[in-house]
Order: sequence, then C-alpha cells, then structure tokens
Amino acid sequence: AERILEIEEEIGGLRGRIARIPKWNETTDLRYKHNEPEPIPTRKAGAFCKMDVSGSMDEETKKRAKLFFWLLAEMVRTHYKQVEVVFIRHTTFAEEVDEDTFFNKDMDGGGTVVSTCHEEMKRLIAERYPPDQWNIYGAHASDGDNYNDDNAKAAKLLRELLPDVQAYFYTEIRETSPNSGWGYSPGL
Repeated sequence: AERILEIEEEIGGLRGRIARIPKWNETTDLRYKHNEPEPIPTRKAGAFCKMDVSGSMDEETKKRAKLFFWLLAEMVRTHYKQVEVVFIRHTTFAEEVDEDTFFNKDMDGGGTVVSTCHEEMKRLIAERYPPDQWNIYGAHASDGDNYNDDNAKAAKLLRELLPDVQAYFYTEIRETSPNSGWGYSPGL
C-alpha cells in the first residue's frame, strides 16, 4: 500500500510537469507558419591552388599534389555554380599560371620562399575576388621547405588571409618524415 502511494505521488508530479508544457496550437501559432523560405543567391567560389615548384619537388610529389588539388576543386564544384580555379606556382617568387603550366611545366630550381605565394593570393583576392562576393578556398602543397628568415612573414601573411577564406588546406608531401619547415611553425 505504501509503495502504491509513492507511485501515485510520482504520477501526480509527472502529470503536473506535463501540464506546465505549453500546448502547440497549429491554427494560432504563427511563429513557424509565418516564415517563408527566401532563396539565397548562390555565391561564386574562388579556389586557390598553390604549389612549391622548387628543385626539391620531384615528379612523384607533383602527382600527389595534383590529386590534392583535384579533390579541392571537386569539393568546391559540388557546392557552387560558378567556380574559378586559380593556380599559383612558387619558388623564391610566385606567379599565377594556367592549369597546364601549373601541372606540366618542368620544376624550377632554387629555394623556397613561401610568403611569395601568400602575397600573390592576397593580391589576386584584392583585385578579382572580393570576399563579400566570392567564397574563397585555399590549398597549398609543399615539401615543407622554406627559408628560415621567411617563416615569420609567411605565418603573418597566412593569418591575414584566413579571415577572408572559408577553408584553407595545407599538405606537406614528402617521402620522409615531416619537415620542420613553415607548415609546422608554432607561430601559426
């Protein structure tokens, strides 16, 4: 009998809690019915593919980078009607090139100054891809090498770019363990 009283009290408490939940009246509740979906115009996307083409980047590394950039471009193309892919090659200087040159031109000799490709991307965004009209994506493939004197500048430029991009991807492509180059800079 005592247990029955406990259960009845618990049921009464639960009924009281249920009674405090406001009832949804489909005919009078306009919060959900009043909002009509408004189509948002599809924005344009700029996909920046940046690759280190210094002497340390061999053909096998370039093939891996091509797959990396293809995946980026395909991901962006599935979400936007208008996509422009920008190709930037860099050694100690950076330049925008066409797709064929980006993937098929022989590698250049010399060292690597990563900040040059960030500067080129920043310049192109300012000239042709205003972030209020374009969704920007960036991808960078490198073997991780960079002149030590350039690491802080490269990290600073990347931090300046990040507020304008939806996503930024970096891959360090090398046969051996990761390099201690700019990609692993604690300043990022």
